[in-house]
Amino acid sequence: MKAVNPRGLLQVVMEELMEQKKVELVDDVFHPDFLNHNPAPGYPGDREGLRQFFNDLFYAFSDFRVDYTHLMMDGDHGVVRFVIQGTHTNEFMGVPGTEKQLVLPAISIIRMQDGKIIERWSEQDNLEAMNQLWN
Repeated sequence: MKAVNPRGLLQVVMEELMEQKKVELVDDVFHPDFLNHNPAPGYPGDREGLRQFFNDLFYAFSDFRVDYTHLMMDGDHGVVRFVIQGTHTNEFMGVPGTEKQLVLPAISIIRMQDGKIIERWSEQDNLEAMNQLWN
């Protein structure tokens, strides 16, 4: 991955890591001391936990896609609003595939250090996700 500015780094996360499912980019864009302040249940809040989460997410939602609607940077902090979508075809977090569609808006706030993302806070309506998939 070529060097990018902070805004470009967020675009790499959204367009390459998430949209193109290039999990191998985790080490390129996330700092070795990365801290995910609110990881998904069952996943550690470090870089390896994030890598495992993406692998599991992309496996569970085989047609996973993401669209980001807002991306803003202010110094070493960034905010991205996005919507994830996909069909729940395989097990995710202990729940067998339901073949139901998920459409879930989310917002992530990141802090950068040394050209990589070192902290992440993310908010999404997990109750809405459960309602879409399991009702």
